[in-house]
Amino acid sequence: MVQENNLLPIQIEVDCQDIINYLHNDHLTHTNFLRDCRVPLHQLGNPLIQHKFWEVNQVADALAKKGSNLPATNSFVN
Repeated sequence: MVQENNLLPIQIEVDCQDIINYLHNDHLTHTNFLRDCRVPLHQLGNPLIQHKFWEVNQVADALAKKGSNLPATNSFVN
C-alpha cells in the first residue's frame, strides 16, 4: 500500500524496543520470522524504526485496534 500510493519514505514507530533489537541483530531461534520482516522493510527503503511508548502513541494504538476488526481487504490512505 505504501509503494502503490507513493508514500515513501516512511517512519515506523513501535512500542516494543525488543522488536527493534531483533530486527537489528541476528537471533538463531527467530531467523525465518526476522527474514519475513526484513525483506519487506528492505523493499520500502529500510525505513527508520523508532521506539515510542504506548502512552505517546495512543492514536496509532486506537487505529490498530479498529483495523484488527476490519476485513483484510481494506486499505487506508491519508
